[in-house]
Amino acid sequence: MGTLLKYEFRRSRVIFLGIIGVTLLVELLYLVGWCFKLETPLLLGIIGGVLCLAFGAMAILLYGVIMFNDDISKKPGYLLFSTPRSAAQIVGAKLLMTLLALLGITVLFTLLIAVDVFLALQRNGTSVVALLSMFDASITESGLKDALFNGYNFFGLAMYILNMVISFIFQVITAYVVITLLKTVMGNQKGRTILAVILWFVIINAVSMLGGLFTTHLASGLNNEGEIMLTQESGLSSTVFLGDFLHVLFQPAIYLPTMLLCIAGSVVGYLLTVWMMEKKLSV
Repeated sequence: MGTLLKYEFRRSRVIFLGIIGVTLLVELLYLVGWCFKLETPLLLGIIGGVLCLAFGAMAILLYGVIMFNDDISKKPGYLLFSTPRSAAQIVGAKLLMTLLALLGITVLFTLLIAVDVFLALQRNGTSVVALLSMFDASITESGLKDALFNGYNFFGLAMYILNMVISFIFQVITAYVVITLLKTVMGNQKGRTILAVILWFVIINAVSMLGGLFTTHLASGLNNEGEIMLTQESGLSSTVFLGDFLHVLFQPAIYLPTMLLCIAGSVVGYLLTVWMMEKKLSV
């Protein structure tokens, strides 16, 4: 698996270097604005950083899927003939490479954001400790601290993040399944790519709708403590409203239907992809 991962990262170095290069240019623009107190470069650097994060993640996803499609569509097919590894190892390496790349770009942008915030605070003469102290005093006085920082909401937030990761894995594996299935059925006929995109959207939306139905049914069974009152007559303050909102948003059980569907779909999709590659696929 380690050898396959190294190979996948070497093949993807162009897209990685491109994302890092553009990101560093945007960061340089921000630093120019910071050093010379120029608002335009500073603002462009901030906006560019946000766009780099969004489009960088999208580029990694698309590139991973495109590489998978090329590997099973072109001769000689790396996926089947270039290594003695099993199809299960190769598909697993591709999926793991995509996940690690997204993790890497997330860490990179987090570090850059932390540096930019630190520089901005230094320019204004405010220390990080002072800023955190002011923030803590503000949310404590308003009562938001109890609503934002409690074990229940933290656990629900962890479930929310885990659900996003699992959903992402399911979407990537679904793309693998669709590409492999249509390659098996249609070969290299024209229109296969467009049909694959349409089929991928149909499957993803169908699972999302099914998970939504289960979630709605589950949410209707929540006790009154988890309900949100939107009427003015309720007399809820903004703090209490936010607390109730977070209580419902981060209900751990709410994410279980979608998570279970995505986990089951990912396992089935992975096994189906491996089986089609080993038994049915002909490059």
